[in-house]
Amino acid sequence: MGVLSDMDMTFKRRIWSRAGAVTCSVVLGLALASGFVEGADRQDEKAAPVVPAHWLAWLDQEVYPLITKEQRQAFLALDTEAQRRAFVERLWVLWSRQSGFGTAFRGMYEERLAIARSEFGNTVEDRARILLINGPPTFRHEVRCNAVFRPMVFWVWQYLEGLGENVVVLFYQRDLLDRWQMWTTLEGYQNLYATGVQAQSPGFAGTSRNRFDSPVYRCPNGDVTVRLLSAAAAWSRDPTFLSAMNHVRTLERGGLESTSHRFMEFSALLDDDAEPMDFSISTESRGARGGLVEVGFAVDVDSKDLGTTAVGDVDVVQLDVVGEITSAGEVMVDRFRY
Repeated sequence: MGVLSDMDMTFKRRIWSRAGAVTCSVVLGLALASGFVEGADRQDEKAAPVVPAHWLAWLDQEVYPLITKEQRQAFLALDTEAQRRAFVERLWVLWSRQSGFGTAFRGMYEERLAIARSEFGNTVEDRARILLINGPPTFRHEVRCNAVFRPMVFWVWQYLEGLGENVVVLFYQRDLLDRWQMWTTLEGYQNLYATGVQAQSPGFAGTSRNRFDSPVYRCPNGDVTVRLLSAAAAWSRDPTFLSAMNHVRTLERGGLESTSHRFMEFSALLDDDAEPMDFSISTESRGARGGLVEVGFAVDVDSKDLGTTAVGDVDVVQLDVVGEITSAGEVMVDRFRY
């Protein structure tokens, strides 16, 4: 196992062979043709990959409503910038298919990120997260009644796929901090009302027996507020709704590959239990093909370092050769597995 220094080409395990040399060819640009292999680095221990800060921000502040736990773990295990960029492109293809919007989905999502940053100054609070997942609401109803309620705003979608019509979410400022959070009935109605008002249910203000103390009469558009509050309470009891407000819903589409599993199969990453072994590499130029130069390389390993499997009367070495070709270590040009 080793890294080809100048070409950023890494090898993994197993190809069906009878031991000895394994040879394969790749087509490379002229700029990469001369002296692309000078030696192989050997690692006795595998260090945990150091993920650059901008990728951690991408995970935690941008695609967190999209990415699955499996996909995140696979991404964090990648070693190089080229691997990360290639994996990200593959993820966007998968997410676009699952969204039902096709290739337009990535642009839509990035536009939502821009809206969240502009409107809320961040992409992680409840309003920003729900905007990223479901897009802007059809209309908003801001409650302007400080004598009765804390600052509140209702978002209403005329229709959301997988949920239905007239979906209502209520956001409020608890403790009057500059952070808005989604309200559910688990938090209780009392958290919505201004200090001194002990409300037990929507539509009533405190323990006053005077019906004119009701928000319907005390607040501008109070009847709309009470009606939307009742709807928001009903939606917040629905587990499907709660899930849809925390992670992007995906359409069920059979036959889609596991992105992380498939990518890892073709990525030159060391297994956790991999052991170092000695090998040598030789290369040769095999002529030009248009503006490209075909370069062949051979990897020689000592057969005593390889395990064998009996196939009939013959001992067969099982060896995978997995490689990556990158440009400047950042752009994945090609991957292969033999």
